[in-house]
Formats: sequence, structure tokens, C-alpha cells
Amino acid sequence: MTVLRQEQVTMMDELILAGRVSQRAAAAQLGVTEGALRYRRRRAASGAADGRADQATALDGYEAAMAAALEALAPTSRGDRPVSARLVFEYLVAEAGFPGSYPAVVRALRRVRGVPPVRAVRRVETPPGVQAQHDWFEERVWIAGELTRVYGLIGVLSHSRCTAVYVSRRMCQ
Repeated sequence: MTVLRQEQVTMMDELILAGRVSQRAAAAQLGVTEGALRYRRRRAASGAADGRADQATALDGYEAAMAAALEALAPTSRGDRPVSARLVFEYLVAEAGFPGSYPAVVRALRRVRGVPPVRAVRRVETPPGVQAQHDWFEERVWIAGELTRVYGLIGVLSHSRCTAVYVSRRMCQ
């Protein structure tokens, strides 16, 4: 889904009003439907503000419980990372009887914290079966009441991210 920015709508509105491009061609150029562009142009012309931010949410009346959840769960955050929305949601359900949904908590936390930055992830695509990554580990575990050293070989396929682990008492993988 393409999100139209205000400057895109304004630019296309000027081109359409000047007769340089049709509304259908402008919508195709922006990658949206003609109805979406028409709707956004009509909203921009009327100057009507989006009233969704003023609507009631599932968290209305639970502001104190939300603050208590964030304070109680603060020690569980790692370093500079804030408390996860899942933990806040579970806390609200268990401690405050919150009847709302997890996405409602996510939206409320985004209003408080802002949208999280996008983390850069680069995935290298390879054909199936061409590449794998292997590593090993050794660990001491209890087997039949005896502390035993075991060795493991871990393999991850690059294409599917499928993981396989082979564990043995001897390092003969």
C-alpha cells in the first residue's frame, strides 16, 4: 500500500488543474488508485483535519495502569531498549483486567514513544541448497545422573534459514 504524502497530492493537484496530466495518469504515476487520489485531493481542498486522533481508544481509563506497567517493567528492559509492547500488554491484562487488544497497546506506546527507527537488515539471497553456515559448541549437561561433556554441530541453510543441530558425546561430527 502506497502512502501519499501531502506534497505529492499538492503537486499532482497543480498538474491536474493546469491540464498537464489527467487524474487517472496522476494516480498511476503515484502508484495509487484513482479513487484514493480523488479522496486525498478532496480532503486537501476542504482543509478538513483527520479526526482519527481524537477518537476514543481501548486504553481510555487505563492511563494509570499503563504508567504503572511501564514503571514496573522498566528493570526488564535491556540497555537502551524500551520495554516490549508484549510485556506491557500482558501486564495490563493480568494486573488491570485490560479487555483491549495487543495492537491497541502498540498504538498507544507509539503515541508515547514515537515510531521506532527502522533497523538496517541486509539479507543475502542464495539459491536453495547452495550455501550453509556451520558452527560448533560444547556444553556440560546431566545425562543419566552423570555430568557429561557433549559436543554439537549447528548448521543453518542460507536460503530457508532452516536449522539443524547434531549433538554427540564425542567430537566426531
